Amino acid sequence: MQEYTLLETSGKIPPQTSEDGVFALTGLASDTEYVFTVTAKDNAGHISEISDIFTVKTRKKPFANAVVTLKNHVALGVFQDCILRI
Repeated sequence: MQEYTLLETSGKIPPQTSEDGVFALTGLASDTEYVFTVTAKDNAGHISEISDIFTVKTRKKPFANAVVTLKNHVALGVFQDCILRI
C-alpha cells in the first residue's frame, strides 16, 4: 500500500494519512470515545472501501505516549495520547 487514511467520524480529529499505517494522536480529550474508519490507497491510486468502524475510548486520567494496537479493527487499549497501528 502507498497510503492509509484515518478518519475520525465526528470530525473531532482532522483526517490523517500515513505510509505505514501508524497514526500518532495527541491532545485527545479524557474519558472520550472516538470512532474511526480507515481506507488504503495502492501505488496505482486505487482506494479501498471504507473499513468497518472501530472505537477507542480515552482514560479518565491522561496517559502520555501510550500505544493502541488495532487488530482486526478492535482496539486493544484505551489511552489519552496514542499511536494507532493498523
